[in-house]
Amino acid sequence: MGGLGSGESNVAELVARWQSQNAPKNSLPRLNAHRRNLPKVVTDNESSRSATIVEVRAIDEPGLAYRIASGIAALGLDIVCAKIATEKAMRLMSFTLRIVKAGSFRKMSRTLSSAR
Repeated sequence: MGGLGSGESNVAELVARWQSQNAPKNSLPRLNAHRRNLPKVVTDNESSRSATIVEVRAIDEPGLAYRIASGIAALGLDIVCAKIATEKAMRLMSFTLRIVKAGSFRKMSRTLSSAR
């Protein structure tokens, strides 16, 4: 992801550029793989009185954590803590969130489910 060192700071633009330049030539196999490997989202409201923990497991790809975190922030949710790890081709992300607006949690669930 060249450009970060040259002063460019629009991460969304850099991620979109990388994806367009590295798009798969044949989308049919990717669609079938997508159906088999949909992201798994688990929420935990019991571990903390003041926050919700959201775990996302998905196939690793450039910009995935950024897209999910941007979606969460766009919903008006505060990301208190984010832990991101990669194991083989899988990405595990754990976000600790504080819900600020009523109804944000339902919107967040829909956003995370459609992140890929």
